[in-house]
Amino acid sequence: MLSRHIRSYTVSNSDNVIKLAIPPAFAGSGVACEDLNNDGLIDMLLLGGYSYKLFLNTKSGQFKDITKASAINHWNQKLNSFGEPRQPIIADFNNDGLQDIFITYVNMPHRLYKNTTGTNFIEVTTIANLGGENAVAGPATTFDNNNDGLLDIFIGYFGNYVAGKRLTLSRNNQNGMPNKLFKNLGDFKFIEVDITVK
Repeated sequence: MLSRHIRSYTVSNSDNVIKLAIPPAFAGSGVACEDLNNDGLIDMLLLGGYSYKLFLNTKSGQFKDITKASAINHWNQKLNSFGEPRQPIIADFNNDGLQDIFITYVNMPHRLYKNTTGTNFIEVTTIANLGGENAVAGPATTFDNNNDGLLDIFIGYFGNYVAGKRLTLSRNNQNGMPNKLFKNLGDFKFIEVDITVK
């Protein structure tokens, strides 16, 4: 069963195969909503063409911008920009009761942030080692692939325009890079799992 974190997919009725879809997922922006500080209110992460914003839901019905205080924004010195974020996911990757943040990128390491207090985060991207450089990621989802109680991560990839391979806009895209599945080993460490069809 697919997690609700995925943004766009189609199912082939003839063979029950799930296929990631480009439109509308291939937009370079997204939204993820979850209760970050366990107050019973749903908070919101918005991705856009210029950075992203994290909003905390307050009891007054208003949303408070905690982006700067949360320490999740990442400025890429090499690109002189925030890069090109794709898919945001808010989920508890270490089972500590706090929802963490995962974001896929184009030609940048996919970023993972550990939730430490409900409103503050520590980047654990290097520990997670989820790839992303020299590639064009799109939709991603989480599920417990091996029933060990830890959420694993599946990342879909499209044609690599970074390497000069143009995308096709077909719903049944055939020039994409191989999709990747990462097993959660605990403590924000992941390892890629072979999903080659034999």
